[in-house]
Amino acid sequence: MINIIHYKYSGKMRWSTETGTVSLKNRHNIEFLDEELERYEAETILGVIEIDDNSYLVMVKKSESIGLYEGNEIFKILKVEFIPIIICSHTENVAYLKQFIQTYDFYFTKNKFMEERFIWNMHMIDRLKTGEGEWRVFHYPERLDPDFGYSYMFCGFFVSKFFKVFDDSYVIKLLSLVCSRKMGTRFLSRGLDVDGNVSFFVKTHFSVRKNNRTLFNLNILRGSVPLFWKQKTHGINGRVFILDDEEALGNAFDKHFELLKEEYGNIHVLTLLGERKDEKLLNTVYIKMLKEKNIAFTDFDLNSFTSNFENLKKSFFEKLNKCESNVTYRVNCVDCLDRTNLAQYLICKYKVEKIIQNHTLNKLMQECWTDNGHSLSNLYTGSDVMKSDLSLNQKRSIFGVVDDIFISATRLINNRFTDKQKNKIINILMGKDKKEDRDDM
Repeated sequence: MINIIHYKYSGKMRWSTETGTVSLKNRHNIEFLDEELERYEAETILGVIEIDDNSYLVMVKKSESIGLYEGNEIFKILKVEFIPIIICSHTENVAYLKQFIQTYDFYFTKNKFMEERFIWNMHMIDRLKTGEGEWRVFHYPERLDPDFGYSYMFCGFFVSKFFKVFDDSYVIKLLSLVCSRKMGTRFLSRGLDVDGNVSFFVKTHFSVRKNNRTLFNLNILRGSVPLFWKQKTHGINGRVFILDDEEALGNAFDKHFELLKEEYGNIHVLTLLGERKDEKLLNTVYIKMLKEKNIAFTDFDLNSFTSNFENLKKSFFEKLNKCESNVTYRVNCVDCLDRTNLAQYLICKYKVEKIIQNHTLNKLMQECWTDNGHSLSNLYTGSDVMKSDLSLNQKRSIFGVVDDIFISATRLINNRFTDKQKNKIINILMGKDKKEDRDDM
């Protein structure tokens, strides 16, 4: 626990860490004779953020330990607080940002075990460590590597489940990390940027351990189709526009896949786009690029099989049989949600069943992937994942179809009324609030 003393009028703050005392001070050294003190108890500090030209120290007031990942304790963020460094009135954006972090699945860990692109508060940490604007930061005594009391925040999903079969103990874990570099809401964040980043890029790691020995380990990726494209909001689906700049696209496309290969080894693309007009256009251009760049891929229209799970599984597994075994799959549909989550579950199931077949394991694996899909879908669209009955119950039901109708309606409403505000809050959280929101075409 970190005890923070806040001098309300001057904005000065002080707290102790394992290496000494951290102090934030007004750059102009303004002092008040009758300072009013506020005391806060923080579980950790996330850094300093700028909101509407005011700087705030961001802290976690309440969290829940939900398990270990590679020896690192993971905490789910339940409640955050923003303390103004310079006295000011809270704006509505502060309230929106608090609600956003507390509503969706945000976590923190003391150790930096993930790649930096998956850390959502790196810019806040940098501002805390360097000090800028109307305030400065000090650490007493001076040290080369002081502890400021911060942790690394990430967004995504984490679950750890334990079960026993006779005398054998099993642990399964699923961790999804959402990339922070090109993130936004559904129709407002599509495709590729010039640096090779794609919208809604997520790395998911799934593992099975038996008696403290790793049986199965898998990294699997999802991300928007890596082209320059936008989608005009029109009804439930929206119309796709592909931007024509062959040279720039070629360079960005190369950067994207070079980065993936460097980080994850051989990449195999699995595109799940269908025959509907806009999807077919997107898929045709994408496959053309993959062929030109000699990137291994599988084209599988998943929607054409969803009425029968057994046929879907059989056809999908036949496709996987033709792929090399030591590859990392990069999976996409349009939103990288419903079909993508189902396909990733099936890839996982296909590989796990080659090693071990167990009813309890299969049931828990279904639950993990379904919950993962709901979490990621709520972040990107504000609704649960569709087709969840296929991964959870392994069959299509009338209730699942009705659920999907309601989910489609929810996404349509969110797109019309809440997505732009949510997109703005994401930009503020990522330190990009000075940029204009992306307009629909």
